[in-house]
Order: sequence, then C-alpha cells, then structure tokens
Amino acid sequence: MKIRLLLSYKGTHFFGWQKQSRQRTVQGEIEKILFQLFKRKISLVGSGRTDAGAHALGQTAHFELEEGLKNIDLKKALNSLLPFDISVLDCWKAPLEFHARFSAKKKSYRYFIFTGDSPPALFRDLVWWKKGDLDLEKLNKMSQELIGTKDFKSFQSAGSDVKNTVRTIYESRWIKMSNSLYCYKITGSGFLKQMVRNLVGTYIGLLKEKRANQKLKQILKALDRRKALSLVPSQGLYLKKVFYSSSLDKICYKI
Repeated sequence: MKIRLLLSYKGTHFFGWQKQSRQRTVQGEIEKILFQLFKRKISLVGSGRTDAGAHALGQTAHFELEEGLKNIDLKKALNSLLPFDISVLDCWKAPLEFHARFSAKKKSYRYFIFTGDSPPALFRDLVWWKKGDLDLEKLNKMSQELIGTKDFKSFQSAGSDVKNTVRTIYESRWIKMSNSLYCYKITGSGFLKQMVRNLVGTYIGLLKEKRANQKLKQILKALDRRKALSLVPSQGLYLKKVFYSSSLDKICYKI
C-alpha cells in the first residue's frame, strides 16, 4: 500500500527537509513518528528538498506499507504525535505508480519581504526584513522576463549534481499584500537548488539599475551563477503547492 501525505511545516528549527545525521529535519521527524506507529523503519519520500529555515504550506510526500492501516486514523494519529511545527493536512491511499517527486508536474513557491521601518518581532523568522519600499512595477517587468522555457543555470547554487538546468516558468509576479508586505509568486515545472532565493536576490539587487530588464537577460544568458546577485535568506521562502496530473489525483482516495 502506498500512502500520500500533504504536509505543512515551519522550517525555522529544521535543517531542511532531507534527513541528516545529528540534525533535526522534517523527513527525520516524520520517519520517527512512522516508526512509532508501525513498529518498523519506513522511508518517507518528499516532492523535493526545502532549505534549512524555509517553510512549506503544501509539501507532498509518500511512503509504503506492506500491511494495511489496521483501522488507524492516520491523519489524527500523526498530528497527535508530530512536533508543533509539522502538520499533516491530508492523507490518501495512492496507486503504486504515484511518486511524490517523479509524478510532480509543477510547483509553486512564495517569497515574502517585509519592508517596515522596524523588524517584525512576532514573525521575523517567517519573512525577510528589508527596510524601504520596493518598486512593484519594476519588479514585475523583470519577473515577466522569466516566463517560458529557459536555462536557469545562472540561478543554480553550487553543490547540485543536476545536469539539465532548463525549466519552464508559468507564473512569475510580485504583489503588495499590505503597506509593508510584498510577495513574489512563482510557478514552474521544477526548480534548481536555491533558484527562487537567487532570483529574488537578483531582482532586489537590480532595482538600483537603470536597465534592469536588459541586465537580467544578460545574467540568464551567461549560464554562470557568479553573474547573478545575492542569495536572500531562507526564512522568507515557502513551498506553496506541488501539482500532479488530474488523472492521478482522481485515483488517490482520502483516508
């Protein structure tokens, strides 16, 4: 039996998604609870990694069971045992062909910037604080340059073994949510290591430039991470949603 999970977590006190020895990770914490429930080691597979300090509103994962659930209310059981910063939003029985990572068709991310004069004490670990208003019109003109299928090697951080750096971006735009809160929305076929954080850092750095759009195009064409600008902090980044085909969704049954 294959089980599909929809998860949300606050990444502040995690060293990212992927299990690591002697470090607290999202995958590691959930696998501990699965061991408690089923009395055996279970491997949890996520749709992809999230950075240390980054959050998820809608991460998808799966695991396999040799036996059935034996009348366990899985969602209730997991949420009663998991730490406060991880939540199971939904559970499904999935077909064997479902794979949280390889079945994914696209993903959406959000990045939040707070621009108030003082840091937001109650949610500073949930946004990037950068004092001073942002030029929304200029940001959106730059962000539209990403729409379509392009090689994003210039925005891939070191330490990745991914060979194909071509991705398709379907949505790329900025909105102002309040007087001091901005959000960058991006949806694509997939993302490279720290790609969204590198993009946001480049946008913000180019706001001071007169020919920002042209310089962004030059950075894209360079296929060289050294040409892009600063990496922004992870606390403003959220995995919003992972998308799967409607035909696959229809044969996943809620439990």
